Amino acid sequence: MAKKGLIPLVCSLLFAAFLLNSHAANANERKIHVVYMGDRLKGDLSSRGVHHSMMTSVLGSSLSAKESLVYSYGNFNAFAAKLTEEEVKRFSEMDGVVRVIPNHILQLHTTRSWDFLGFSQSSLGAKIEGDVVIGLLDTGIWPEHDSFTNQGLGAPPSKWKGICQGANFSCNNKIVGARYYNSEEWYSDTDFKSPRDSEGHGTHTSSTAGGNRVADASYYGLANGTARGGVPGARIAIYVQGFHTFDTWMDLGMLVSSETLSSVEGNYINFLCKQGYNTTTIRLITGDNSSVCTSTTPGPAWDLNYPSFSLAVLDGQPIYGVFTRTVTNVGSPNSNYTVWKTTQGDFTISVEPEFLSFSTVGEKKSFTVRVTGPHILQQPITSGSIVWLSSDYKYRARSPVVVYNVLPTPYSPYYSKSQKKPTFQRPSMYQKNGILGRN
Repeated sequence: MAKKGLIPLVCSLLFAAFLLNSHAANANERKIHVVYMGDRLKGDLSSRGVHHSMMTSVLGSSLSAKESLVYSYGNFNAFAAKLTEEEVKRFSEMDGVVRVIPNHILQLHTTRSWDFLGFSQSSLGAKIEGDVVIGLLDTGIWPEHDSFTNQGLGAPPSKWKGICQGANFSCNNKIVGARYYNSEEWYSDTDFKSPRDSEGHGTHTSSTAGGNRVADASYYGLANGTARGGVPGARIAIYVQGFHTFDTWMDLGMLVSSETLSSVEGNYINFLCKQGYNTTTIRLITGDNSSVCTSTTPGPAWDLNYPSFSLAVLDGQPIYGVFTRTVTNVGSPNSNYTVWKTTQGDFTISVEPEFLSFSTVGEKKSFTVRVTGPHILQQPITSGSIVWLSSDYKYRARSPVVVYNVLPTPYSPYYSKSQKKPTFQRPSMYQKNGILGRN
């Protein structure tokens, strides 16, 4: 009987020994990682030589370092290497190392996006496509682009009532409507007084949605083939709905602080600081010792110094948001501005202070925008604006304020398992739009 009782114990010990051995084997297994250290090396230093020295210091021999080093990157300071778990830990603790990233092989879903989405070249058919008019609110369109030719297209649908507006601009059977709107008559030197695109964005999005087929398209000889939009037989109506909001702020003599708009790098730094990165890590990423995080407290995107204001309100909760913005005077030395507020929904906008006075060029002023309102439930997007008006009534700059209702999901930051779910007594805007019940 005693011997029989020892059998389970022996089996348990053998199984435990097997697990320990397996764990030790996994810990010693070398897997490819990327050791990232930020900006590229300065001067004439050889990236491979520096990375080989780092590997030697951790692995203990030059030969082992040479065998484990897979690749040294030159455009940024990083290398790929085969490392054990212990070596990963040691590199992670090194000064100057931002992060050690495990290698992952990612498989592309497709290189033919429209076919992948079910919009093959024959999915709808020419007749159905020809009855579709795609309307776009964007920066305009360049009508001479190959994506907007008449080839293979008949007359527009008889029910279409759109018009083509503007000098030096013509429509065809592809572009069936084009208009531009600028009630204030503010234009920059690069703007066209027509629906013609001066920036390229509207042309790009129009061709993506409904561009005609363009044969023998390639990127400098690569990926040669036929380029087309999602519905190549559809018609396009383009509406230019804004002209250079940024230039409007410039003309006003005020400028949203440089870390957001006048410096793309500054915008990224501010965003990363809000994500919790500290000054040391930021300097490793930028390679610039003047980069500083004034605050590493994580915060929402609305805390970034953007000229617009966007507030997401959880369904069933009251409207409440506080925004702080800083502007810089880049106009005349003595400039005064008063704020005007408008709302189209059941919420209130307050600004403190309501008057900004600048005495010198480059002087900075901060103001706070507070958005408040009652509980909202199953409501669509509502909006308002604030407008800074110069004392001589010559300049004004409008910033949109948007409040929108969101439903909590397991994938959103608003979700909480303990939160009471709202009871829908009738079909909601979300159900009508197919949001609820979607897998």
